[in-house]
Amino acid sequence: MKKTILSQIAISLILLSCACLFKAGEVLAQETTSYDNARYGFHVSWWKQFGQGAESDNGDGITVSSGSMELRAWGTTSWDTMGLGFWDGIDDTCSWFDRLDEKRVNENNKTFTLKGAKGNRVLWVKGLYSDEKVCFLSVSCAARDKEKYSLFAEDALGSFRLAGSRPDTGAAADAGSALLQVAVLKGVDSHGCNTFVLTAQKELDVSFCEAVPDEQYQMHPGRVLRKVHLKKGESCELTALIPEGMPRLVVVAQGREWVPAFSGEDGSLILAEGFSLARDSRHKAPQAKVHLPDSGM
Repeated sequence: MKKTILSQIAISLILLSCACLFKAGEVLAQETTSYDNARYGFHVSWWKQFGQGAESDNGDGITVSSGSMELRAWGTTSWDTMGLGFWDGIDDTCSWFDRLDEKRVNENNKTFTLKGAKGNRVLWVKGLYSDEKVCFLSVSCAARDKEKYSLFAEDALGSFRLAGSRPDTGAAADAGSALLQVAVLKGVDSHGCNTFVLTAQKELDVSFCEAVPDEQYQMHPGRVLRKVHLKKGESCELTALIPEGMPRLVVVAQGREWVPAFSGEDGSLILAEGFSLARDSRHKAPQAKVHLPDSGM
């Protein structure tokens, strides 16, 4: 009798292990299907298990739904026709959220990613901007299903691009492969400076540079004010004055540039490709502290 019970337990453990391995394999090797929009020229792909989706009657995009999840990709005329520029359009898109947790902007490629919540639903949005059009991808699901669909959403955001362009690496960075994770410590010091904790996701050098504007007033790194070397998991504490007007500081890591700034619309932190918002504000003692109340200028 005892042997029979032990045998049944062993078989159950084997079956459970196989089920876990199958589930893991399902996550790691998902088949995808894709959609190319002829009217606005964008591309998106998603996990095939959620179906082919349905294109809108006017051909501006597609909708895919499964359970509480809904994926929508569509195009529209450029914000310029409504008198809005790139940043104004992003601020307007932020109004889709009741709570905005993360804002990532790649000004060079004119793309942005927003994450947060609308009512009792989690919402991911990615936008592609040009002078002629703006294309959007949104993925939403019930808050209770966030863990179930978060990896699916990140994969879809990473695939979303204009026809002929290379896949964007920003969403992959959001999923955990960013160079630096950024945590914002609450409050400002007596100089009005904000403090950030930058945690390296791989061994790298981080440079803190003067911000130099070009003719279009886009910021580029100038003179290096401070440089630190971080191993994977090590952090650097940055205390710097973040003005409401012209930026003074550019953080550079492996060719990726981030101008620390907050949205004037909702106060959320604006990030750049290669930098992601830390999910946990807890961190080890920093390896270095950089204090630039006036960005060294």
